[in-house]
Amino acid sequence: MVWKSIFVACAAFGIGSMAALYAAGPMLGQGPVSPLAVSSAEVPLNRLDPAAIDVGALRYMGGIVLRSANRQFGGISAIAWNEDCDRLLAVSDTGNWLILAPREAAEKLIGIGGAWIAPILDPSGAAPRTKQQADAESLAVRGDDVFVGFEMDHRLQQYRKVSACRPESLAMSAVAIHRPQPIAQWPSNGGAEAAEAAGSRIFLLSESHPGPSGGRAAVRWTPETDQSLPFSYLPPDDMDPTGMAARDTGDTSSPMLVLHRRVSVLGGFVAVIAEADMASASAQSPATARVLARLQSPLVVDNMEGITVRREGDRRFIYLVSDDNFNRFQQTLLLKFELLDKRER
Repeated sequence: MVWKSIFVACAAFGIGSMAALYAAGPMLGQGPVSPLAVSSAEVPLNRLDPAAIDVGALRYMGGIVLRSANRQFGGISAIAWNEDCDRLLAVSDTGNWLILAPREAAEKLIGIGGAWIAPILDPSGAAPRTKQQADAESLAVRGDDVFVGFEMDHRLQQYRKVSACRPESLAMSAVAIHRPQPIAQWPSNGGAEAAEAAGSRIFLLSESHPGPSGGRAAVRWTPETDQSLPFSYLPPDDMDPTGMAARDTGDTSSPMLVLHRRVSVLGGFVAVIAEADMASASAQSPATARVLARLQSPLVVDNMEGITVRREGDRRFIYLVSDDNFNRFQQTLLLKFELLDKRER
């Protein structure tokens, strides 16, 4: 969860209402795997020009606002596309798994066809009992293994054969807990906000910790050997990275698509999607962002935290999701874009 956005909301909408909202606090993950009733409403890319569909190197393929009466719904911080069933696996920063089944027509995202929710269980099979245990911020899928990155208590919990295609698999306990040494130094609220797998390795990005040569701290980590290579990632305009996804699966040298966020009282939320070569970066040679698109008012945007890529032949579709911070003044957005061929940009 991004606490600074909460403080911004307090300034914008009144301390009293926000204090009342957070007095109760959002519910942590609990209970069995359950179907989740989620409603949706379509939103245009540009509220001032509903016909607009292009932004930078992206073409808008539809977007929706998600709502649910279930108090555990919200705080979505990472998503991963499953091509076997065309569903999204997600985690929230209150310790929940979610599965979302997008409903599409003519390749456009128009709604949600189904959803499920379950607590993220530790190796003993226990649900999170405190916010420090529950704060899931990132996802990396590597074959049958799913790694969930947590901040506050910096760690990655490893799961085997958890799949969006099988909701019952969300009841599995973690098979291991990993604590790569470099991330132990990262701030409590600036941990592994972004993660992605490439071959046997997993890339991790800090939201706010400085890297060895500027920018943000990044790590290339191999779970089997627990070997880590720290390096720097240079984000656009010194923005905070919040999510990461490989453009191409199975290619260890594939560029990473990185989602970034900035928030201010006057400007509201801004999101930037960029591309970077993480595979060849080192402590002496940082990875540098190349901006693909920027979302800011009047374009649809909120606290964007999750990004994933859907691959269809030579085409690449990008899904983005926002973390609403369980704040009634924010929204859970799910947006779909196509990454345009360079000739179309």
